[in-house]
Amino acid sequence: MGTICLPFNTINEQMLRKNINKINEIIYRGILILKEGQSFPLKATFEADGTISRLVQLLQHTELTNCKIKHKTALAIGTVFKATLLPKEIRSLVINIIKQNLDDEDDSEYKSDLIALKHIAECKSVL
Repeated sequence: MGTICLPFNTINEQMLRKNINKINEIIYRGILILKEGQSFPLKATFEADGTISRLVQLLQHTELTNCKIKHKTALAIGTVFKATLLPKEIRSLVINIIKQNLDDEDDSEYKSDLIALKHIAECKSVL
């Protein structure tokens, strides 16, 4: 798989939504075959090509107020770090964004939220 070069340095919400959806598509295709405790196979690729750092920047972007984009970004990060320790500087942020979305009773992504939290919890060192 080649590098993923999607521009996340824009504030155009339509472009951000499109790019984060592409990333999530790739992630969910790669996660389907994994068993509990197995880490995401493309994590090293995503680290090397800068995808993870761009996702983290997007999550921490204070000018971005679209909660859905931040939520999808948190889901992507949580899934990429399946069964591995989330970096300390983003751990609380990722988990809290996903948990906040669980409180939305009309949320159609409830199952995705639970799965992402399950993936994060598969790391033995998470506590």
